[in-house]
Amino acid sequence: MRILNLLSIILVLLSLTTGCATFREDGRATLSKWPPDAPVNKNTIALQVSGKAIANDEQMDVNEGILEQWRKEVIRAYETSGLFSAVKSGREKSDIYADVKISDKGEPNMFMAFLTGFTMFLIPSKVHECLIINTTYKDQNGKALNSVSKTECVNSWIGLFVFPAMFSNSPGTVPKDVLFDLNRSSILEANSKATFNTVSRGEP
Repeated sequence: MRILNLLSIILVLLSLTTGCATFREDGRATLSKWPPDAPVNKNTIALQVSGKAIANDEQMDVNEGILEQWRKEVIRAYETSGLFSAVKSGREKSDIYADVKISDKGEPNMFMAFLTGFTMFLIPSKVHECLIINTTYKDQNGKALNSVSKTECVNSWIGLFVFPAMFSNSPGTVPKDVLFDLNRSSILEANSKATFNTVSRGEP
């Protein structure tokens, strides 16, 4: 009975101290002044967001809940830029259209993941993941105005002693921050090339 009680305590401690933390790599998107200087005559922009996941070169469907989170970060970036009179969905009439394609490319090591579980998380495992955003801007006639590509990678660690880092490097918030920054960087680059300086039609 004492052995079973001790085992139960150990399992509880493991569950409390085992965690997953995500860390951004040094190659972050370069961000200048945010929000940038807004033009006097602003255009509307409509966003079409799509996504795919790739694990060890095998493409998979993206969960609709995850895709919705991605959309929110894309919309947040364009709304906070202050460059547009309105940010719309991709099907609405607009001055400018942005086709935002997001790829989540991961390289999970299944052997290390098994070893981590087998050793009760004493041996940690790592997942290398890159978020890639390709954005194409078009005018009302479907003519391409510009195309911007941005990438940033993160590393997620799973293990017994990772738990304290979860609070500041949560795997639920770090990827959102990365997506927000990548879209902001895309906007800044496109804006620096006068992509959004089309003639405004004054639409709401």
